[in-house]
Amino acid sequence: MNNISKAILASTLLFSGTAMANDNAANKDGVVGLGADATLGGTQGLQVRYGASPVLGLQATLGYASTNHSIDDGDSGETASTLGFGFGGTYKIIKAKTASLSGLASLDYHSSKAGAYTEDDEGSGLKTTDMVFGLGLQGEVFLAKKFSLHSKVGLAINPYDNNTDSYGDAEYDDDNDYAGTDIYLGGGLIGSAGFTVWFK
Repeated sequence: MNNISKAILASTLLFSGTAMANDNAANKDGVVGLGADATLGGTQGLQVRYGASPVLGLQATLGYASTNHSIDDGDSGETASTLGFGFGGTYKIIKAKTASLSGLASLDYHSSKAGAYTEDDEGSGLKTTDMVFGLGLQGEVFLAKKFSLHSKVGLAINPYDNNTDSYGDAEYDDDNDYAGTDIYLGGGLIGSAGFTVWFK
């Protein structure tokens, strides 16, 4: 190998190593991510994330669960379903090339129904709605440029405690209104973990 070839090879390796060393995987400015998450407010499901700036991130989580327990060959039974939406924003307070720690603020909305049905009617029961605010911290590690794991911990603040109403033939006494605010610790290293696949 002549001197010119050696110089080109050395320059290429040096440039490649420098580019990898300077690659900031945690900077997701303008990048969209898709994954799974469990929010501080209790929504678990599919999550879409967007890097609005090098430090500001937006995220939306959608969760749904439904069960149906039938008896009498399906003529009667019990049903339950829950639909949850979670919206949040993160702001990076500690930044590294492959990790970050962010402040987190979130709002979750939950709608649930639980009831029974028979062969003679379409069903009746109770339905509830709830909103939960979250404040906390989210840590994230980038195992690759397009893949990250995150976990969060913080306070979940619930000032509404499931507003309940009836549907169908069910009767519900709603003369007693809830007053107060529930504040509890949410998240954890496992219970509120998630992953994201980034598309750039």
